[in-house]
Amino acid sequence: MGYDEDPSIEGNELSYTPRHMTKIGVVYDNPELFTLGVYLSNVGERYGDLENSDDKRLEGYQVVDLKVSRKLFKELEVFGYINNLTDENYKEYYTTTNPPLTAMVGAKYSF
Repeated sequence: MGYDEDPSIEGNELSYTPRHMTKIGVVYDNPELFTLGVYLSNVGERYGDLENSDDKRLEGYQVVDLKVSRKLFKELEVFGYINNLTDENYKEYYTTTNPPLTAMVGAKYSF
């Protein structure tokens, strides 16, 4: 079955969809101390349009994220995240650049 609207893009890659993408993580969990996770995302190159234009080709990138948490008592957990730990400059979409290293801290209370 062909693409009736524009047959010239039949067989092209979908926009913003990399052909290859991998994610891997390692988690250390010690309830008496803390939980620490390190995650690596690898996203391959992709196109920013259905025509697969070279001028809208987005480069692949790798990003490392870090997450740490600690239960203070049964109902209260504190946590922190660092996204883009290596401060990579990359584009997930053709029109915008993703944020640099960002950090967030918080707490979760369960009852």
